[in-house]
Amino acid sequence: MIKSRHAIFVLILLTVASCDPDEINPSFLHIPSISFKQENTQRGGNTSDIVDAWVYVNNKEIGVFELPATIPILENGENQIKVLAGIKKDGQSNKRITYPFYTIYKETLLLKGGQTDTIRPVVEYFSSLNFAWVETFDSQTASLEGTSSGRTIDSVAFTNDQDEKLNLINNKFSAKIPLGKGPQIFEVATLQEMNLPQGKNIFLEVDYKSDVAVQFGIYPFNTADIYGLPILLAYPSKNWKKLYISLGEEVSAPKNNGATFKVFIYANHADSSQNAFIYLDELKVIHQ
Repeated sequence: MIKSRHAIFVLILLTVASCDPDEINPSFLHIPSISFKQENTQRGGNTSDIVDAWVYVNNKEIGVFELPATIPILENGENQIKVLAGIKKDGQSNKRITYPFYTIYKETLLLKGGQTDTIRPVVEYFSSLNFAWVETFDSQTASLEGTSSGRTIDSVAFTNDQDEKLNLINNKFSAKIPLGKGPQIFEVATLQEMNLPQGKNIFLEVDYKSDVAVQFGIYPFNTADIYGLPILLAYPSKNWKKLYISLGEEVSAPKNNGATFKVFIYANHADSSQNAFIYLDELKVIHQ
């Protein structure tokens, strides 16, 4: 959808330019990727999955472009460029948003008609963010515990095998959950309950790969009845994937007013002929 809008925009631009001899000759902005920089170990590692660039010139929105992108700009001379990092909310291609926890990249460029300028934006976490939970597994411990919801497995092992663990500089270990052959039910939740604000952006960041579908959700603790709220079912993946899972909508629901929360991770492995594994790393709950 984004590429289609981009193509239509370029066609219109070139058509108008060909009809009007006084039209400004467009310049072009090439963005191969947007990098994420993170060096504070208390905030985990620097994994990201930035898929789009939201581009502004002199505070005027130019559009949303899937990366890599070459973008026509109907401006010449010195101009301020702003780029916001775009992600897939809840891993869904139809939920493309700017990630509210990444800074805005800014650069001033001297644009010339017919010329292509390449920029390589770098973004970071905003310094004011709150990290309610960070688990990297590098100490070979896990701030997770089994739940009482009929699970058959709740143990978390660790791996430093280069073919298994998350490929990240200075990463020592990733979590490895051996499910064995089915039927098996795995569920763990965070050890500590978290006080999360209502009416704010709250995201669970996860890096995972898995032989089975993995459910991520939250347990609210505000009544005598404790029930799980599923948020996202992540499909099996042979390769490591980054997810940005929005928790704010459920946390802010009126029924959860005054609650504290635990994050849970659940999987149901039914295949009795296959040994299955789940791998996890860089788990973070972040809010404003």
